[in-house]
Amino acid sequence: MQRCATLVVMILALSILGTSVITIAQQPHKVARIGVLAIALPSEQLAALRQGLQEFGWIEGHNLVLEIRILEGQSAPLSALATELVDLQVDLICTGDGAAAHAAKKATETIPIVGASLGSTLEFGFVATLGHPGGNVTGLSLQTEGLPGIWFEVLKEVLPSVRRVALLHHTRPGTTPLEDFEATARSLGIELLPFSVQTAVDFQAAFQVASQRQVHALVLGGSPLFSEHVSELAALALAHRLPTISYESTFAAAGGLMNYGPRRTDNFHRAATFIDRILKGTRPDELPIERPMRFFLAINLKTAQALGLTIPQTLLSRADEVIQ
Repeated sequence: MQRCATLVVMILALSILGTSVITIAQQPHKVARIGVLAIALPSEQLAALRQGLQEFGWIEGHNLVLEIRILEGQSAPLSALATELVDLQVDLICTGDGAAAHAAKKATETIPIVGASLGSTLEFGFVATLGHPGGNVTGLSLQTEGLPGIWFEVLKEVLPSVRRVALLHHTRPGTTPLEDFEATARSLGIELLPFSVQTAVDFQAAFQVASQRQVHALVLGGSPLFSEHVSELAALALAHRLPTISYESTFAAAGGLMNYGPRRTDNFHRAATFIDRILKGTRPDELPIERPMRFFLAINLKTAQALGLTIPQTLLSRADEVIQ
């Protein structure tokens, strides 16, 4: 009798366990819904984000949905796209530039925001400090403090007689203030001629006027707009015979003369680390904002030859990439 009772208990236990296993197996996977917000987003940057997320096990169509909202080509303002993501009740918003982070921050104080390129985070009030951001914003900064001086110095190495430099500047939250460029240029004895652009339609006119003003060189500041149209900008610089240095890390590879700065794709890949930790329970204010760890100098010798320039060997030896 006792053996029968024991057998019954075992059968009941196995039955309960089997039911539990079936129940667990039938439970749906937690699907993370992530909003992606940017002025412009080149395909390689979005691919870097997807690759980074996949490395942490977040795979579209399985446990991840990306709600992508890009301003360029849209009639709605950036603020409306940010509000749209909030209304979708996404778990997190990943922003591709300072303006997008600014719009997302205004749209929500509760949904976590991970910036792949936060720009001048302190200047625009995104966070309290880089080490202790507070609030709902964290991520990676592409702050450009100090870079204008390096860009001008590199141009002077290539063109020792440079005195008049044009600046193509996309004014938006998170970019280096124009005053920083002007102050740096003055300290180096350079006359700076800034040209503000709002869309890619403005590029041709800006290059034409810069050429008419007989500038010796041109600087392209950091902007997702420039990143999206890097090949067009490189072609315009060559057509107008303007030696150009750019913040965008793909400028030289696209046919431009030189670029110096961090790689945006690295930041988008790294943003996945922040996203994964937040989705697994870490609060945004517990994650310090990271600054770029490396800056890359690339030089296109073919473009230099087309412009009749000789790049000093001292500069070539410092380059991370020399394109023949």
